[in-house]
Amino acid sequence: MALPIYKMIVDENGEIQAIALTDAPAIGVNFIAFKDQKKKIYFNDDKRIIVSPLLIPNQLIYRYDNEIGEYYVTIDTEQIKLVAQKIIGKQIVFNFEHTTKTFDNVFLESVFVSDKDAGIENPHYFSDLPNNTLFIVAKVLNDEAWQMIKNKEVVGISIEGLFKLVQDDSTAEATPIAANSDIERLNNLLKLFEL
Repeated sequence: MALPIYKMIVDENGEIQAIALTDAPAIGVNFIAFKDQKKKIYFNDDKRIIVSPLLIPNQLIYRYDNEIGEYYVTIDTEQIKLVAQKIIGKQIVFNFEHTTKTFDNVFLESVFVSDKDAGIENPHYFSDLPNNTLFIVAKVLNDEAWQMIKNKEVVGISIEGLFKLVQDDSTAEATPIAANSDIERLNNLLKLFEL
């Protein structure tokens, strides 16, 4: 079954509302909060830093709502750069799973879009992601949030903002996936589109 694709367009008057710490990031890529040294995984309790992609250009992300039904959203490079401009220098709220539970003392340290032509490479943990991926580096001074990261209760991030959706003329083939398994659906989509 072919599903419609909607392009995410940044609203000039809209703001990026929050970044959620989540156990199932829509982009299907987890953040890095630890280092692998001599085959031992440890969390850096001194630095308390996470590094994560926030948006990946032209990635198809599965969505469902009552009005449209099943569909994909995607965002192109130019729109990703506009999102970065809206985040840079702003006080961004971090929340838990897109709820009203917020974490104080979690701060953006860096926001950047990879650009090989300008010498801005993806962090080496994410070398397989495409050029023009939007990354953040965050300092997690909130003890509860840091413990959730260490316990792997949250493993990634997800953006909250106001985007216009404009239907693309193309469609994508869906894979048959159990409706009650968002993680399985996402993993199958990633395999299908080799993202």
